[in-house]
Amino acid sequence: MANSARKDYNSGTLMSLLTVDVKRIQWFTLQFATFLAVPLRIVLIIYIMWQYIGIASLAGVAVIGILFPFSFYISRISWKFNDKQMEVKDVRLKLMNEILNGIKILKLYAWEIPFAGRVSKARNDEIKWIRYSFFTFIVTAFVFNCTPFTQIPFMDFQLSIAAFGTYLLTDSNNVLSPTKAFVTLALMEQLRYSLSLLPDAVADLIQFNISLKRLRKYFCCENKDDRVIGNDPDRGEAITVKEASFSWASDSDCVLKDIELHVPVGKLIAVIGPVGSGKSSLLSALLGELYKRSGSVDLKGSIAYVPQVTWVLNRSLKSNILLVKHMVEEKYNKIVDLCCLRTDLEILPAGDETEIGEKGVNLSGGQKLRVNLAQAVYQDKDVYLLDDPLSAVDVHVRKSLFSDVIGNNGLLKKK
Repeated sequence: MANSARKDYNSGTLMSLLTVDVKRIQWFTLQFATFLAVPLRIVLIIYIMWQYIGIASLAGVAVIGILFPFSFYISRISWKFNDKQMEVKDVRLKLMNEILNGIKILKLYAWEIPFAGRVSKARNDEIKWIRYSFFTFIVTAFVFNCTPFTQIPFMDFQLSIAAFGTYLLTDSNNVLSPTKAFVTLALMEQLRYSLSLLPDAVADLIQFNISLKRLRKYFCCENKDDRVIGNDPDRGEAITVKEASFSWASDSDCVLKDIELHVPVGKLIAVIGPVGSGKSSLLSALLGELYKRSGSVDLKGSIAYVPQVTWVLNRSLKSNILLVKHMVEEKYNKIVDLCCLRTDLEILPAGDETEIGEKGVNLSGGQKLRVNLAQAVYQDKDVYLLDDPLSAVDVHVRKSLFSDVIGNNGLLKKK
């Protein structure tokens, strides 16, 4: 997904799409045959009633004709309420996700009560719109179930009087045979049951359309263009950037202008500058994360990236280093030693089989950085992009990592 689209979809919105919208579409798909059969059943029942009592069957159709415009109006209101409910739900899920991610800081500063108040307010707003949505559903169900098609004998009696009275008035012989009477009553009962399914069908259809619209908008977001970065394994240079300008979105200002960069294979290049000068942005541009406004960018072969903000999986430390690669004992042990992780493995309760918690909560910043570095080295890529890889370690570890891994005599000397 392109950066211009990513800003519209935070973790709360994505969680809502996965847990709510997908579930609604799945439910409607399972019930689709039933909902499709309801109008067909109604039409077929009215047709059969017409064969028995003729134009008198339109007495029930007239009631249906009165109810459907009302149902359409209520469904439009319900649509708006459901749409608003999903917006508020996204806000609540985003807030909960941020609280859970920063629960340690929240507990340290004793912010439980203020944040609990914010969650309660968000939930109350959501409940308000849920209440409005259910109110429209109740009104629809009440109207449909209080028509002459309900199970209440008096109501059925009214419909029977209307239908049979109309039949006697229009029939030339003014005779209602037992066959026509009992068959018509049975058909009326079937018609009543079919109409009782309509409120649920209308409510589920509204929710399905809203969820489908939200998912369609997400799937139609702008994707990252993989053609922005050329990849030619036969090039003489590892990285070639010619008069390239980049921006974070297609409609925003350039953050990098007229960049010219040539990096030979096996060459170690350091980009130095003050905070906010665009060092991380340059690496993002080389990864294709930025929108290229002009120029060309070419990289030779595959890329490994060690970000400034460390990234670890909620799995064992060994799995974080290996990722999808097979275990090679000698290579693995060498990388662990040179990335200064051996001492940490001896401290951890299960060594390299220790489960790393969500976002590496049981590792320090320096440990996570070294895990990321070991992970990148083990993948054995052609080009390595390291974003401030020595910032979270002490002087001695920094010197060791540079000389044994990053420097001209380290593991990456030919990269």
